[in-house]
Amino acid sequence: VLARTPSSALVSWGRDDWGQLLKGTTVNDLLPSAGAVGSVFTALSAGGAHTLALDGAGICWGGGANDCGQLGDNTLTDRSAPVSMAGGMSFAQVVAGAGHSLMRKATGSLWSVGDNTYGQLGLNSVTSTSSPVAVVGGYSFTTVASGDYHWVGLLGDGTARACGGGGAIVALVAVTTGLLGDNSTTSRSSPVSVAGGRSYTKVACGGGYTVLLDGLGHPWSCGDNSYGQLGDNTRTGRSSPVSMAGAMSYTQIACGSLHTLLLDGAGHCWAVGPNDQGQLGDGTRLSRSSPVSVAGGNTFVAIAAGSGWSAGRTAAGALLMWGAGYNGELGIGLATSQTSPVAVSAYAR
Repeated sequence: VLARTPSSALVSWGRDDWGQLLKGTTVNDLLPSAGAVGSVFTALSAGGAHTLALDGAGICWGGGANDCGQLGDNTLTDRSAPVSMAGGMSFAQVVAGAGHSLMRKATGSLWSVGDNTYGQLGLNSVTSTSSPVAVVGGYSFTTVASGDYHWVGLLGDGTARACGGGGAIVALVAVTTGLLGDNSTTSRSSPVSVAGGRSYTKVACGGGYTVLLDGLGHPWSCGDNSYGQLGDNTRTGRSSPVSMAGAMSYTQIACGSLHTLLLDGAGHCWAVGPNDQGQLGDGTRLSRSSPVSVAGGNTFVAIAAGSGWSAGRTAAGALLMWGAGYNGELGIGLATSQTSPVAVSAYAR
């Protein structure tokens, strides 16, 4: 888990088997502590086993697993301390997938690096690369989100383009799902339009599914739905976006590997999908196929989700987490899970 202090210093905790916490080690950490000491970052993104960070000049730095070249330093060498991406380019946004990385420039052009097995680099090929390459099509994106093997970006008019694996990889088994939302289950190595022609304001990607918010704050979702994570009150996979149950309006969305978080206008967090680790935060371990409110009545200004864990930040800067914590992801000093929100130790940012 990665976080920034008000001074933009990095704090990290949890699983560190590839050095992804950027502390110069490969030792799991049960409590938050400083990473990449001396570095100042303006944005962070965590992938399957690698981390991306932007400095004040927009230079991308990375650490952790690099077996597919996802750190973009023109090597395949894992790193436990930050290394700068080749090319010296300046970016406005970075997004990490399972074994690939996406970097968006301020102009909206999108660049990619790393694993390209399913065409997720958007290069009209399935050839992986260890240095950044421009995504084909000449699109100008306002934001982009990535799943394990796919990504979805929004254009200036709010329409969505998607690329990568058209099916999900669940427990290392391919599942035909249609996570690109183009009304097919076909993998795409160049960006395609998401079906429906709707305009969206926000996008988030889970491991094998996609969630989008329209201009009214209504969520739409597509892809794998084995655990109800699409929130449409079914467990049927969808190859084009369907409306989430409940007809509620939200301001933010976040996707973990298999579960979804939504923040309403009052700052209350809602959750849907699997709940075996308590990641929905409703005080139970019951999976849900339509959104339920997170226990505790807390209000948040930001939410995040990972592999079986969830997080919310309050207006005062406190960080609360719930769900899986067996590698220390919850930052409470214990390797255990929690079914309702708990405060991260020594964290008031």
